Amino acid sequence: MNKNSPNFPNMYFKKTIQKEQGDISMDAAMMRLLLAIDENKSIAEISKEIALDLLTTRKALEKLYKLGLVAMVTKTGPVLDQSFCDQLRQNIAKAVGPIGEFLVEDVASDMKFAVDKIPISRAPDLIEALAKEIPDEQMRLEFVRSTIGIIPKG
Repeated sequence: MNKNSPNFPNMYFKKTIQKEQGDISMDAAMMRLLLAIDENKSIAEISKEIALDLLTTRKALEKLYKLGLVAMVTKTGPVLDQSFCDQLRQNIAKAVGPIGEFLVEDVASDMKFAVDKIPISRAPDLIEALAKEIPDEQMRLEFVRSTIGIIPKG
């Protein structure tokens, strides 16, 4: 579990049962969080539901994770299609030249995604990260404007 991930609020976890766990000591935040964990709710939803701020939730979740009481669940939703990725490459290449073709893969990798597995929900983050690679402000704005409009609905 990457506790420092910017995607932390959108992560999902499930309760796990460990045999031979022995005695476990939990504070109130850990107990509230463990009772509320539902693999169909994101950490942000759970945090709001149990009235804990995200920092406290993160710390409690890390302890539960280390104890083996929760496990991360990978949620796969709709991903960016090939036509979006092709248009994205064209748009970034217009802004920075041929190197733009490789920037998409590099930025996706930095986000811990394969280009063909980027969730639609993360498209704005991808566009923002790519925009940071464009030194010219006018080109950067044009890139964002032209690319935001082609994000698939999902």
